[in-house]
Amino acid sequence: MIGNTVIKEVMVTGEPYFAVEQAPCKQGKPKGNEDEVLLSGIFELLQIEVDCESSGTQQHKESCYSKNVLRKKKHWENTVAAKKIKRKQKKQKKKENLSSQSALESLLTKRDLKVITKEKLLKARDSGPRICIDLSMTDHMNNKEISRLAAQIRRLYGTNRKSTNPFRIYLTSFIPGGPIHSECLRMNDGFTSYIMDMVEESYLDLFPRETI
Repeated sequence: MIGNTVIKEVMVTGEPYFAVEQAPCKQGKPKGNEDEVLLSGIFELLQIEVDCESSGTQQHKESCYSKNVLRKKKHWENTVAAKKIKRKQKKQKKKENLSSQSALESLLTKRDLKVITKEKLLKARDSGPRICIDLSMTDHMNNKEISRLAAQIRRLYGTNRKSTNPFRIYLTSFIPGGPIHSECLRMNDGFTSYIMDMVEESYLDLFPRETI
């Protein structure tokens, strides 16, 4: 209390504020200018204290925010680095497998390789994963599209032959004498000896619905 003035500290939304009340005069006259000068000095001190507290709180928040950002940035960098190492290891392993396979093939004759490839494809017909090419829409294709499809079948079969674990390939709705059959015979040497299932049935009739 200064003169007839009472200063009370109150909290509003977590921040300190100061309320000023005028107390009743018991006797005598108010000091007037003297009280005003004193109050002005005290308010300046109080304002400095409040500003310091607010500044400290803001700096603390900024510090916490900065630490959180740095932690997330560090975690992201570690994740990226780990993925990069994993890709490199996978690429190296694939390269080693190809090198060992090439070294093995270099010791074999073409006839041996042909026998091994045929055995792999025949084994795939019994236990390998299956892939089906539905040719039921070939009647709606033009000649250029038919030729591209025949080329795709040739590339598919060539890739499957070289695979360590080949698929069992089905050509469904494959009509002998049809456009796609004629084009495959024209473009692909040895097409009739391809080890794949060429059937006239639709894939819907060939496979149980629950396996499609």
